[in-house]
Amino acid sequence: MHLLRVVAISVAPTDGTYTDFGRGQGEFVRVRLEAVLFSPERIGKTRTFTIHPYPGDSTFPPEMLKPGYSYLVVYPFSLGFARHEPIDTIGLTRCGVLEDTLANERRVLALLRSTHPTR
Repeated sequence: MHLLRVVAISVAPTDGTYTDFGRGQGEFVRVRLEAVLFSPERIGKTRTFTIHPYPGDSTFPPEMLKPGYSYLVVYPFSLGFARHEPIDTIGLTRCGVLEDTLANERRVLALLRSTHPTR
């Protein structure tokens, strides 16, 4: 699990890569990394990359990001797992996104630390 603070740079429709699960395309969001709050991996000099927030379904609405706003990104896979070439050093697909608030940060960090106590 990773918890990253990012700022949305730009939003675009997906390119058809994620048509699985029948849950719609959603968006690709180009983000700038502001801080690594929790990660079992070392993140090098990567500063901008693309994420694919949850596109929504009949139960949950899509996660929509606005350029210029800060968000917390929760990503459950290895950072090298899903690159969106050629521009990304890392690519985060199907990640969870939360509003960047102190309450959200504390809640997620407490959960991550309780499930990964050695990190």
